[in-house]
Amino acid sequence: IDMVGCHRGVLARNRITSRSSSGIQAKGGSADLLILANRITDAGQRALNLGGSTGFEFFRPPLSTSADNAEGSRLVAAANLIIGSVSPIAFVGCDGCSALNNTLIDPDNWTVRILQETIDRDGYSFLPSQNGLFANNLMVFQRGQLSTDVNVGANTDPDSFVFASNLWFASDQPGNSAPNLPVTETGAVIGEDPILDGDYRPMAGSPAIAAGQPQADVPGDANGECYADPPAIGAFATP
Repeated sequence: IDMVGCHRGVLARNRITSRSSSGIQAKGGSADLLILANRITDAGQRALNLGGSTGFEFFRPPLSTSADNAEGSRLVAAANLIIGSVSPIAFVGCDGCSALNNTLIDPDNWTVRILQETIDRDGYSFLPSQNGLFANNLMVFQRGQLSTDVNVGANTDPDSFVFASNLWFASDQPGNSAPNLPVTETGAVIGEDPILDGDYRPMAGSPAIAAGQPQADVPGDANGECYADPPAIGAFATP
């Protein structure tokens, strides 16, 4: 699903399987979108591409020569279940975008990417990937599989990102679950088995339950249920 210059919409409850490049992306000036409760399996390079790279003629609204532009602004990816893919979530030229309460299972190479593919040229200036929020996400991964936890590219502003209340569990090396992040994370759960059932929901006794922080931009979980206060970490509110 490739959104170019899309605004004020909701993309929810889709199932996407076995794609070569990406599952869902929003770019070309897209803004104020909620990507909610989708299940994405083996989506190639980037399961969720928040931002991207767009030909200048396709931006909506048209590019400005008097103000900074962005591939994506205020995009929210919430309560999605992502299995596989080279990188489940990528912030690419995205300003003020969020990944909240997602469950990410066995990424191939990175958990998150912070990239910039569209740069200043031809009289147009572009904001760097900046002001991102990555919170309440549940990651089960193999440490031996990942090259790095977060891949940070050139021309980005990783110091402006916030990482908070995520659960990191390396299933092959639990003692080596701690991520290497561009900023210091608060409230993380590290190295504790989230105790998921066959549908990746937290079972009774899971350390993910009630370990998150309330997020106003998350209307519900992957099953349409409300999160408690404090919420569970991940895409599912309850066992």
